[in-house]
Amino acid sequence: MSPPVKIRKAKLKDWKKIQKLNHEIFTANSRFDPFFNPDWEFTRAGTKYLKEITSDKKFCCLIAEIDGKPAGYLNGKKKAFFYRTRSVAELENIGVLPQYRSQKVGARLIAAFKSWCRQNNLRTLQVNCYYKNTRAIKFYRRLNLKPLDITFEGKI
Repeated sequence: MSPPVKIRKAKLKDWKKIQKLNHEIFTANSRFDPFFNPDWEFTRAGTKYLKEITSDKKFCCLIAEIDGKPAGYLNGKKKAFFYRTRSVAELENIGVLPQYRSQKVGARLIAAFKSWCRQNNLRTLQVNCYYKNTRAIKFYRRLNLKPLDITFEGKI
């Protein structure tokens, strides 16, 4: 049986917890991108961003805790596209520490984010992930998300 997971809205005082969680996630993602900076969250811009997502109401930043310890987090926001007829809820970052994966922590974070989306009149969820991140792709497919586009990148 999985331990009880508490999902709560992150506060400004949580930004360092989010920073540590984000670093773990970014480090894992760095294997998918040769130009990825896994230490970005420790830069001035990264610190500013983490403080913003935990304090600005335009963001939804959630933290998952198990036994009072951070297990994962999610942040997202409303995003408008000039070429689309409606705004979407953009899931910017989500991650669960390795020892808590496959225990529905990510699904619980997504469910809480969807609740925030409904409260903010957002009906479409969008997330990007690396093409080679097959674990993330399977996770999003289980949540009934469908591929929409592909980004191409190459040397000049």
